[in-house]
Amino acid sequence: MAKNYEGIKEVMQLTSENITRCEPCNYLPNDFADAMNHYLSSTHGYTLLHVGTQSSLSDKGDVFHDTTAVLGKAGGKSFFEDRDLG
Repeated sequence: MAKNYEGIKEVMQLTSENITRCEPCNYLPNDFADAMNHYLSSTHGYTLLHVGTQSSLSDKGDVFHDTTAVLGKAGGKSFFEDRDLG
């Protein structure tokens, strides 16, 4: 399983709650599945690292469940390169 993470330098999270436009190419996915397929395509070359659920509360205390995916990509800047870890 660890081999899936070797060489990963870019990490991003997608959620079914908030589908946004692809920054590199400006593509607007129709839904969560379309967003996943878009980033996993050979055009962008991301790898699926994790998929699961996350829960959150509304202002009124209602519980919402979303699907979340963590994608990774080799090359580019290191995930920690611009972060102050001190």
